[in-house]
Amino acid sequence: MSHTSPTRLLIGLMATAGAFGVAAMMAAATAPSAHADDFTEILDDVQVLTAAGQSDFGGAATDFGSGLSGAPEGLVSLFAGLNNDELVPDQLLYGSVEALLSDPITQIGPVTALSPELDLASGLADAESSFESGASYLEAIASALSGGDYLTAASDYIDGTYYAFQLPGELVLSGAIDQLLGSI
Repeated sequence: MSHTSPTRLLIGLMATAGAFGVAAMMAAATAPSAHADDFTEILDDVQVLTAAGQSDFGGAATDFGSGLSGAPEGLVSLFAGLNNDELVPDQLLYGSVEALLSDPITQIGPVTALSPELDLASGLADAESSFESGASYLEAIASALSGGDYLTAASDYIDGTYYAFQLPGELVLSGAIDQLLGSI
């Protein structure tokens, strides 16, 4: 028959709890930092993009309000506003990858308004060139990921989707509107 006193049992439980407490404190002391400042920078960059988009939308409203003559400039201001708003998730993605890699946070915008295309033919030619550039960026993502270069992969994704999917439509529409208004 075992004679374990309650005092020995209590001392054993306290020693075990103390060992777990020390282990938890050691893990917390060696844990990587949460980069709270990085996330503040990312959110500040998001606010810059949002403010730029709102400014572009205001410029577009003014241009459209001036009649047909302001339509081409209004259209490119509208596109700039949309692009700046659409960069918000990209800034969150890119900034988060930078924060996870402990790199300095980089602001990826805001986008400035393009010059209006002169006609549909030049819009189509520029759209084709833009699409080819986007395809090159998108093709490069796989090699960047396989090489462990996550920041380049994120950058190639952002650039590739913009140049391949977003910008070509804007260029064609801008050229078509300018050509249509030039014939009136």
